[in-house]
Amino acid sequence: MRWIGFVMAIGLVGCGGGDRDAVRLCVEEAKQRLAGQVYKIDEPALAKSQTSEADGTLTFSGDLVLKPGTSAEEKQTFICTVAPAAGESPARVLNFQVRWSGSGLTN
Repeated sequence: MRWIGFVMAIGLVGCGGGDRDAVRLCVEEAKQRLAGQVYKIDEPALAKSQTSEADGTLTFSGDLVLKPGTSAEEKQTFICTVAPAAGESPARVLNFQVRWSGSGLTN
């Protein structure tokens, strides 16, 4: 029985499901905030950018490409901070901030 528990623990460590959920929350937040815009986020790069605070808060930073593949393509950066699930409260986005450079405004 100990062997099964050990294998499950190793699987969970390698899985990083909670971190993937945090990345998903950031991507969903971008989708809501950029509704109607054409954009691209590199999710694997976003996941690799993760930093953790002592309280379990995760911060991600990444590139946000607006109008990808067009002559109007713009690359901006963004930061997304996610609070961990606690008790009955699910994980949630605390902050989503685009660091606009140039015009940064799209129609």
